[in-house]
Amino acid sequence: MDASVWIGDWSETAQVLLQLDAVISVDTGLAHLAGLMGVPTIVILPKASDWRWLRADPGDEWFDRSFWYRSVVLVRRGDGGWEEAREMIRQRMEGRFWEGE
Repeated sequence: MDASVWIGDWSETAQVLLQLDAVISVDTGLAHLAGLMGVPTIVILPKASDWRWLRADPGDEWFDRSFWYRSVVLVRRGDGGWEEAREMIRQRMEGRFWEGE
């Protein structure tokens, strides 16, 4: 959905985010705003991600969870490349993001 016609600043961006079921984004200001607001969000990260997302290994507590935002799950590009990441996103979307919550 292209909401740029309604958005002029961060306040208007926040209003649009409140209307969404979920956000899928790379590491941008939009992803941080969605997480801060509690909007279910998937953040897609490269193999070497920014320090904010921690340097977790598979199996670590923070590998697929955000330390900063409870509503954010992380999809990290692994050795399987972006195809593997895309499959993880699909599985998250089918499972409505978080199992057991």
